[in-house]
Amino acid sequence: MLYGEDFDQDKFDTLIEVANIQKEKVLKEYIKNLSKGTRQKVVFIIYMMVNRDIILFDEGLENIDVYSLASILAYLKKWVKTKNKLCLIATHSTTILEYADQFLHLIREEEGTIRIMPVSED
Repeated sequence: MLYGEDFDQDKFDTLIEVANIQKEKVLKEYIKNLSKGTRQKVVFIIYMMVNRDIILFDEGLENIDVYSLASILAYLKKWVKTKNKLCLIATHSTTILEYADQFLHLIREEEGTIRIMPVSED
């Protein structure tokens, strides 16, 4: 059981591959001893293992290597479209934008003032 849901080994194995993570290393190591990028990959896997309609990454993908990030973002994009889910990603990374269906650009103009740039769509 994971957060009240049955554990799906096939899904877990797929996510391990998507995240480009060494399963044996992660299962034998305390999460605090893993690199930031590997910890973020583990969080991604946990998010995907739990069936939720909305997930939020608050700069939760920032330390992941480029190859793994591309794989994760492609998976998330497919997940959103095929499962009718919502994934929100707060980031400073422009790399993520090419995978986004929509994005909102917030600009801090002066102390206490934020300007919202128009939402873009495909």
